[in-house]
Amino acid sequence: MKKLAGVTGGIAIAAVAAACSSTPATKSGTETISGTESGQPAATLLNSPNSNAQPVFQTFTYVGPVNTSAKNYKLPGNGNNAKTATDTFVTSVGNLTVTHTRTYQASNSTEPTVVGQSGGVCTFALTEESGTFVTVPSKSTGQFKGATGHGTYTITLHIGAKLPAGKTTCNVADYGNNGPTAIAQGSSFTFKATGPLTVPS
Repeated sequence: MKKLAGVTGGIAIAAVAAACSSTPATKSGTETISGTESGQPAATLLNSPNSNAQPVFQTFTYVGPVNTSAKNYKLPGNGNNAKTATDTFVTSVGNLTVTHTRTYQASNSTEPTVVGQSGGVCTFALTEESGTFVTVPSKSTGQFKGATGHGTYTITLHIGAKLPAGKTTCNVADYGNNGPTAIAQGSSFTFKATGPLTVPS
C-alpha cells in the first residue's frame, strides 16, 4: 500500500506540473492608445459640432503590451452617443473590443479655457468627453485575443481662433454666445485611453 500511495502521489505531482506547464504565457503592462487630428480638418470638425462627422486621426498609436499604429483612423462607434456601448478598435495585428462608459460630457454651455496665445491667435482647450472602459476578451482577436484590462479615456479639443479686433489678450467672453470660430492654427481633436492590459505573449 505504501508503494501504491507513493505512485499515486507521483502521478498527482506530475498532473500538477503538467497543468502548470500548460498555462499560456502572458505579458502585462500599461497600454496607451492615442490619436490626434489637427490643422484644417480639426478646425472644420470643431466648427460643425452638430454634424455627424467624426475625426480622422492622421496617426493612431497603441503603445504597451501590444505596439502598433494606423493611418487615417476613425474611432469605432459611428458617432454613437450612447452612454455605454461596446466598440471594436480594428488594427493590423488584431482587434481590441471594449465596453466604455461615458462619465462626463461637456454641454453646449461649457466654456473652453485659455491655454495659449501666439501673436494674433488664441488657443482654447475643452475636455469634450471622458469615461472608463473594460476589455471584452471573448470578442478581441489577434494579438489582443483574450485581452483583459480596463482604464480611462479622454477626448480633448483645442480650438485655435483669431484674436478679436481691438483685443490684446485672449478671453472666451470676447467671442460672443457662439464662442470662437476655429482656424487651422492651434486646432486639434485628441483621443487618449490608458490602463493596464494583459495579453497572450
